[in-house]
Amino acid sequence: MDGIGKRLLPECILIDPKEREMELIIGKMVEHMAMVKTIANPALVVHAVLKREALCSTDVGFGCAIPHAHTSLLDTTLIAAARISPPLDISETGKTPISLIFLMVGPEDQAGLHLKLLSKLARLLHDSEFRDKLNSARDAKEFHKLVCLKEG
Repeated sequence: MDGIGKRLLPECILIDPKEREMELIIGKMVEHMAMVKTIANPALVVHAVLKREALCSTDVGFGCAIPHAHTSLLDTTLIAAARISPPLDISETGKTPISLIFLMVGPEDQAGLHLKLLSKLARLLHDSEFRDKLNSARDAKEFHKLVCLKEG
């Protein structure tokens, strides 16, 4: 299985975007994905992610969120990331404010791969040293390199 690092391109990593609402950040992340990979209708991808987010929060704790969705508009799973500083306090459950967001979108017929990548990403984000390094990354290139090194 090709991993997270191959699906997360440096062009799809936002370092401290100016947007301060999750919906707007997700929109910006999809916009960056669409600049790198052809996405017929980015607005529908954003809608799919927000619809999934409305069902259940994708806040995985430790200041991390992994919004994700399936859509027929894609033929492969794509990942984008954002490092948010200062962190977003969006949780209704008193969890740590969000400083790292990994967005994953993929086709409906790749649900197995989607779950494997989601699970692997959640495991990586449980490492506090790794999170600290991502939160201190100078730029998207360094952020990407950290993900690839951690993934092995």
